[in-house]
Amino acid sequence: MKKLILIAAMILMAGISFGQSLQKGTILGLHSGAPVVLNAGFTMDQYLSFLHEKYIPAFEKNFPGMKIFILKGRRGECIDNIGFLYSIDSDAIRDKYWTSEGVMSDLGKAASEKMKNLDAELAKYVKDSSAPDKYTDWLVL
Repeated sequence: MKKLILIAAMILMAGISFGQSLQKGTILGLHSGAPVVLNAGFTMDQYLSFLHEKYIPAFEKNFPGMKIFILKGRRGECIDNIGFLYSIDSDAIRDKYWTSEGVMSDLGKAASEKMKNLDAELAKYVKDSSAPDKYTDWLVL
Protein backbone atom coordinates (compact mmCIF):
# COMPACT_ATOMS: atom_id res chain seq x y z
CA MET A 1 0.00 0.00 0.00
CA LYS A 2 2.86 2.37 0.82
CA LYS A 3 4.37 1.74 -2.62
CA LEU A 4 1.05 2.52 -4.29
CA ILE A 5 0.77 5.80 -2.37
CA LEU A 6 4.37 6.72 -3.25
CA ILE A 7 3.82 5.90 -6.93
CA ALA A 8 0.58 7.91 -7.00
CA ALA A 9 2.37 10.86 -5.37
CA MET A 10 5.21 10.67 -7.91
CA ILE A 11 2.77 10.58 -10.81
CA LEU A 12 0.82 13.51 -9.39
CA MET A 13 4.02 15.50 -8.83
CA ALA A 14 5.23 14.75 -12.36
CA GLY A 15 1.98 16.14 -13.75
CA ILE A 16 2.14 19.25 -11.57
CA SER A 17 5.86 19.82 -12.18
CA PHE A 18 5.44 19.96 -15.92
CA GLY A 19 2.22 21.98 -15.87
CA GLN A 20 0.36 19.27 -17.69
CA SER A 21 -2.78 17.51 -16.71
CA LEU A 22 -3.25 13.81 -17.11
CA GLN A 23 -6.03 12.97 -19.50
CA LYS A 24 -8.45 10.16 -18.82
CA GLY A 25 -7.36 7.10 -20.82
CA THR A 26 -3.64 7.94 -20.69
CA ILE A 27 -1.37 5.01 -19.90
CA LEU A 28 1.45 5.65 -17.43
CA GLY A 29 4.36 3.23 -17.40
CA LEU A 30 6.48 3.49 -14.28
CA HIS A 31 9.90 1.92 -14.80
CA SER A 32 12.34 1.58 -11.92
CA GLY A 33 15.57 -0.09 -12.88
CA ALA A 34 18.77 -0.82 -11.03
CA PRO A 35 20.79 2.07 -9.59
CA VAL A 36 22.69 4.00 -12.26
CA VAL A 37 26.40 3.15 -12.34
CA LEU A 38 28.26 5.78 -14.34
CA ASN A 39 31.26 4.97 -16.48
CA ALA A 40 34.55 6.60 -15.50
CA GLY A 41 34.82 10.25 -16.51
CA PHE A 42 31.09 11.00 -16.51
CA THR A 43 28.95 12.79 -13.96
CA MET A 44 25.28 12.33 -13.18
CA ASP A 45 24.64 15.85 -14.49
CA GLN A 46 26.20 14.94 -17.86
CA TYR A 47 24.12 11.75 -18.04
CA LEU A 48 20.89 13.59 -17.19
CA SER A 49 21.69 16.39 -19.65
CA PHE A 50 22.19 13.81 -22.41
CA LEU A 51 18.84 12.21 -21.57
CA HIS A 52 17.00 15.57 -21.48
CA GLU A 53 18.65 17.20 -24.48
CA LYS A 54 19.18 14.31 -26.92
CA TYR A 55 17.72 10.96 -25.95
CA ILE A 56 14.21 11.87 -24.82
CA PRO A 57 13.48 14.25 -27.73
CA ALA A 58 14.62 11.56 -30.21
CA PHE A 59 12.58 8.89 -28.43
CA GLU A 60 9.44 11.03 -28.48
CA LYS A 61 9.99 11.77 -32.19
CA ASN A 62 10.44 8.08 -33.07
CA PHE A 63 7.63 6.83 -30.80
CA PRO A 64 4.78 9.30 -31.48
CA GLY A 65 2.14 9.42 -28.77
CA MET A 66 4.66 8.76 -25.99
CA LYS A 67 6.52 11.04 -23.58
CA ILE A 68 9.21 10.22 -21.01
CA PHE A 69 9.81 11.94 -17.68
CA ILE A 70 12.91 11.25 -15.59
CA LEU A 71 12.34 10.52 -11.91
CA LYS A 72 14.74 10.37 -8.98
CA GLY A 73 13.88 8.31 -5.93
CA ARG A 74 13.64 10.52 -2.84
CA ARG A 75 12.56 8.01 -0.18
CA GLY A 76 11.89 4.32 0.18
CA GLU A 77 13.13 1.34 -1.79
CA CYS A 78 14.45 3.29 -4.77
CA ILE A 79 16.07 6.23 -2.99
CA ASP A 80 18.57 7.96 -5.30
CA ASN A 81 17.70 5.60 -8.19
CA ILE A 82 16.71 7.02 -11.55
CA GLY A 83 13.34 5.94 -12.86
CA PHE A 84 11.31 6.75 -15.93
CA LEU A 85 7.65 7.64 -16.25
CA TYR A 86 6.27 6.94 -19.70
CA SER A 87 3.10 8.80 -20.62
CA ILE A 88 1.37 7.03 -23.50
CA ASP A 89 -1.72 8.50 -25.11
CA SER A 90 -3.64 5.20 -25.06
CA ASP A 91 -3.49 1.41 -24.91
CA ALA A 92 -3.72 1.42 -28.71
CA ILE A 93 -0.55 3.53 -29.03
CA ARG A 94 1.36 1.31 -26.59
CA ASP A 95 0.13 -1.83 -28.33
CA LYS A 96 1.48 -0.56 -31.66
CA TYR A 97 5.02 -0.74 -30.24
CA TRP A 98 4.82 -3.65 -27.75
CA THR A 99 2.80 -6.86 -27.64
CA SER A 100 0.79 -7.84 -24.56
CA GLU A 101 3.81 -9.91 -23.45
CA GLY A 102 5.99 -6.77 -23.48
CA VAL A 103 7.87 -7.87 -26.60
CA MET A 104 8.62 -5.15 -29.14
CA SER A 105 6.45 -5.29 -32.28
CA ASP A 106 7.81 -4.83 -35.81
CA LEU A 107 6.84 -1.13 -35.67
CA GLY A 108 8.55 -0.84 -32.28
CA LYS A 109 11.68 -2.51 -33.65
CA ALA A 110 11.72 -0.08 -36.59
CA ALA A 111 11.40 2.91 -34.22
CA SER A 112 14.06 1.42 -31.95
CA GLU A 113 16.39 0.96 -34.92
CA LYS A 114 16.27 4.73 -35.42
CA MET A 115 17.55 5.10 -31.83
CA LYS A 116 20.64 2.87 -32.30
CA ASN A 117 23.14 5.75 -32.53
CA LEU A 118 21.76 7.34 -29.39
CA ASP A 119 21.67 3.97 -27.60
CA ALA A 120 25.39 3.61 -28.41
CA GLU A 121 26.03 7.12 -27.10
CA LEU A 122 24.00 6.35 -23.97
CA ALA A 123 26.26 3.34 -23.32
CA LYS A 124 29.22 5.74 -22.99
CA TYR A 125 27.63 7.25 -19.86
CA VAL A 126 26.46 4.24 -17.86
CA LYS A 127 27.44 0.65 -17.31
CA ASP A 128 24.99 -1.86 -18.69
CA SER A 129 22.89 -3.37 -15.94
CA SER A 130 21.75 -6.94 -16.24
CA ALA A 131 19.05 -6.30 -13.64
CA PRO A 132 15.59 -6.55 -15.18
CA ASP A 133 13.57 -3.39 -15.49
CA LYS A 134 10.62 -3.40 -13.10
CA TYR A 135 7.55 -1.73 -14.51
CA THR A 136 3.81 -1.44 -14.25
CA ASP A 137 1.49 0.26 -16.72
CA TRP A 138 -1.19 2.35 -15.03
CA LEU A 139 -4.41 3.63 -16.63
CA VAL A 140 -5.53 7.15 -15.70
CA LEU A 141 -9.21 6.98 -14.74
